[in-house]
Amino acid sequence: MTGISKFIVAKARWVVIAVLLLTLLAIVSLRKAEFDPSVYSFFRIGESYSESFFELKDKYGGTDLIQVIVSAEGRITAEQTLTQVWSYYEKLRDVEGISSALCFIPPFLPGSSRLVPTSQKLLSESYQAVAPVLESRQTMLGALLSEDLTTGAFQLRIAGEADPFRVLRELRSIEQPSGLDVRFAGSQIIFETLWKSQRNIVAILSPIAIIILFAVFSLNIKSVRYTIITLLPATVGALWLLGTVFWIGRPLNVVTVITPIFVVGLGSAYGLHFVVHYLENRERYSDHGTVIQKTMEQVGIPILLTAVTTIIGFISLVSSRMLPARQLGILSSIGVGFASLITFFFLPALLTLLKLPVRHRPHKIGARILRLLQPFHRRPYIPIALFTMVLLWGFASVPFLSVYTNPLHYLKRNSPVRQNIEFVERKMGSSQYLIGEFRLNGELSDPEYVRSIYELERRMEGLPKVLTVFSVVDILKGVYQLRTGSAEFPPSRMSKLILNMIDSTENFITDDGIIFYCTTEEWDLDATNNVFSFASDNEAIRTVTGTPILYSRLNQLVGETQWVTLTITIVGMIVVLLIVFRRLSFTVASLIPIVVSVAGIYGLLRSSGYNLNMMTVTITAVSIGVGIDYVIHFLFLARYYKRTGRKYYTTEALRFSGIPIVTNALAIVCSLFPLVFSPLRVHLQVAVVLGFAMILSALATLTLVPVFYAEGIWKGSK
Repeated sequence: MTGISKFIVAKARWVVIAVLLLTLLAIVSLRKAEFDPSVYSFFRIGESYSESFFELKDKYGGTDLIQVIVSAEGRITAEQTLTQVWSYYEKLRDVEGISSALCFIPPFLPGSSRLVPTSQKLLSESYQAVAPVLESRQTMLGALLSEDLTTGAFQLRIAGEADPFRVLRELRSIEQPSGLDVRFAGSQIIFETLWKSQRNIVAILSPIAIIILFAVFSLNIKSVRYTIITLLPATVGALWLLGTVFWIGRPLNVVTVITPIFVVGLGSAYGLHFVVHYLENRERYSDHGTVIQKTMEQVGIPILLTAVTTIIGFISLVSSRMLPARQLGILSSIGVGFASLITFFFLPALLTLLKLPVRHRPHKIGARILRLLQPFHRRPYIPIALFTMVLLWGFASVPFLSVYTNPLHYLKRNSPVRQNIEFVERKMGSSQYLIGEFRLNGELSDPEYVRSIYELERRMEGLPKVLTVFSVVDILKGVYQLRTGSAEFPPSRMSKLILNMIDSTENFITDDGIIFYCTTEEWDLDATNNVFSFASDNEAIRTVTGTPILYSRLNQLVGETQWVTLTITIVGMIVVLLIVFRRLSFTVASLIPIVVSVAGIYGLLRSSGYNLNMMTVTITAVSIGVGIDYVIHFLFLARYYKRTGRKYYTTEALRFSGIPIVTNALAIVCSLFPLVFSPLRVHLQVAVVLGFAMILSALATLTLVPVFYAEGIWKGSK
């Protein structure tokens, strides 16, 4: 480290200039910031049903639906209410970007000699004939009317090339009918909320995390200038990460958007360890070059080594078949790498140029917590017993952990969007549709062929958790029934006439297929297998897919990712520690806090009622990679002091590594605190569980590891 520290001191000005220029470049990139609120990228897992999903979206001009739910205090089928609803529906369907629309009110009404498109006037004139048909809920659009007849739905399909957020804004700008409650539901409503949340996380919550870190660090460093310097590597590392992402034109999604907060919280440890040791050495040595050299000897290798172990934790996520998990692993690894390298090169260079005065200021929070931990060192059976209980708690919780991924659960329970969607699902069934395609093996003008598809839909409705199945076939039968009162299927000429009068038939029919939609209840693996089994037994069904099935598959991948990343991370840690320390005892001691924190994570997930999902599954690998940093700093410093002849090297290692360890654990918890204000529930889960894991890791490092490392701990400390 002597040669490296001398080089940095000699080239300090150029190192600082290079970092400043790269930081300015990263700041400029913020103008190119993009956010991807869609969860569709989650489904790009290279499997048949995910590929089918995107093929259907392209083939039928987009499958995204916006549900508009209209509710009345009484019957929505009352004459005045019905005409109000139809007038509102006409305005909505005329919005640019809506490719097709359906309403619980039929698009055609009985006429004397021909099909007559529904209008407000005709609806009023024909009300006595139409109302009984609607209220029977036996027409092709009965699924869009609630059983209690108080709520009806419109299904508006967004054209594939349209901007869904612009379409939503225009839909909301239309004056709503008086006396009626209007709610918007569907995946695009969730995506819009996610998009706003992502912007706020980067623009508001990330700076708040830095401010909180500043407050925590300043209580220990007791200097505004040195606290700012401490936070520079993590802050600049996060900026460089954003610059890298935005300059290459990659958007942040609901998972990767928290990487800047990860980098700030986790990367702040490097600057903290460096500055704390730098200040201690400034009090011992008068020559600044010697101060930098001694500081680099004490923390240089640990900074690089802990960066490697943290990166191993993140990079293990690359093994996942879930694209967002892989992206989180890669981006977080890059950000942590930036923070560690900036600390290693930039901080010594900056401190060399500034040469700020140092006044002894006792560490406040860290020192007090270390004093509170001293009884645990004198009575080691206490921490051993406590952490044994944590291990038992975690191991007992594992069999009861469940995996559940639902986009609605990304939102907090009090979120207006979630409450609206839950209202819709209580009234109308799931807002997440199953979609599929029938093979077009006949002519839709053939009554018998239409009958075969219709009967297939009804059999499909008999499957568990499938409420309704709907396609253009239901429109043909329903219009004919409304026109004639017959329960049969329309003759050839009538079918052709109806199809010619339907707008955007290409959204329902292609040369070789018919798209259908299913309304479902809660979805799980059993329901998925039932649908696939039914489809495989029916040649008329080409494919079945949709977000319920894809989320069920994601549930499987979450469990798979959990165990694969856990294995990769632990094996990687063991290999790195054995290479560096070359002692099995050091490696075993290093793993003690990790096992405790992993057990604590599983126990907390079980006790709090949190499900494993795409976000929480990453916490285990991250907590291992970060938690082991504490052990490395302590063991490396203990070995360093032992080699320099310090008598109470373990005690001194605890003192000089313990303060930054405690401070950093608190800082990570505090830096994650802004995620509590994110409207996304999964971000709250990450903040709670990861913060808890860091506290466990720090406490286990400062109580258990010294017990197993040396005898006579704290001797002579009085």
